[in-house]
Amino acid sequence: MRLPHKEKYLAFIEAILSHEVFYFSMKKYFESLSPIVSNQVVRIIEEC
Repeated sequence: MRLPHKEKYLAFIEAILSHEVFYFSMKKYFESLSPIVSNQVVRIIEEC
């Protein structure tokens, strides 16, 4: 928590995206450039 703001937020994001569910959800979002719908999230959770 003593890191500068930018480094702290990057470390926080890295920790979140280290979990497959969040990583693949974010990847799907950036591929489509639109929010993913709940059935897509359910599919991602089932696959992980």
